[in-house]
Amino acid sequence: MEHPRCPIEVSMKVVAPSRKTELLSDVVLVVAVLYGGCRTAMILHALATPLPKGEIRMDLFDEIQSMKGLLNGLLPLAGLALALSAGIKIRAKTLRPLALALGLAAIVGVFACTAATYSLLVAMHPGVNLWTLIWWRFGS
Repeated sequence: MEHPRCPIEVSMKVVAPSRKTELLSDVVLVVAVLYGGCRTAMILHALATPLPKGEIRMDLFDEIQSMKGLLNGLLPLAGLALALSAGIKIRAKTLRPLALALGLAAIVGVFACTAATYSLLVAMHPGVNLWTLIWWRFGS
């Protein structure tokens, strides 16, 4: 009498390398959007919280560096992950336009808030051109 197949054996299929890359790209996109949104919200909250009477905000170096990292590193990484995932899905003919549109909307929505928060930091430092720290900036 033969034993029935174990469900674990049935589910252990070989995953194609392109499928692994697609899944990794999707995970990177989700993590980048979540981390970027949470980090932006934390910094915006810190900037929007009124200081106790008599205190002044002395140093925003950490906030500026964090926002610079999000805009210079995480935004291009999220865009690259979306493009890579879409390219693989197009080749495999499994692309769903709604999923692509939602991914693009998530990137634009989160990182538009990140750029707006960075603009707030720029406005808090008159005479210092903080936009030169962003490598993909538009204009001078």
